[in-house]
Amino acid sequence: MEMMRQKHTIYGGEMIFPHYFRDFGYCNSGMIPWLRLIDLMSLAGRSLVDMVDERMAAYPCSEKINYSVAPNEATLERVFDRFAPQPTAVDHADGLNLGFDDWRFNLRAPNTEPFLRLNVESRRSPGLVDRQIHFLSQPIRAKE
Repeated sequence: MEMMRQKHTIYGGEMIFPHYFRDFGYCNSGMIPWLRLIDLMSLAGRSLVDMVDERMAAYPCSEKINYSVAPNEATLERVFDRFAPQPTAVDHADGLNLGFDDWRFNLRAPNTEPFLRLNVESRRSPGLVDRQIHFLSQPIRAKE
């Protein structure tokens, strides 16, 4: 939330459902996304299943993949070095976030669990997600 305030972002959220909105005092609200979704469904005349299927096809993503390795900076640096200088976007706000033309990933250490978690997303290419998971697993599991 603090980073949202600093950057004056409109929205912030996580896959586990907290939704934060600038216009709602940067507070978490599950009602705002549901009301917006109901509005969109009504305007489009489409079901939630259809809308979700369309989004999932457009932006395939991995499940949360947990690696039982000690979360440390050396592992994140090793993964970063594997891709440098290719990324079109680099962010270290929550672990390592690298973006490319047609895919992106986040690798982070959860605050409450002793492992690294990977999420991979692409644009219209589930095969690309699978290939990048395989490629990323190598430097994550590598011994120092």
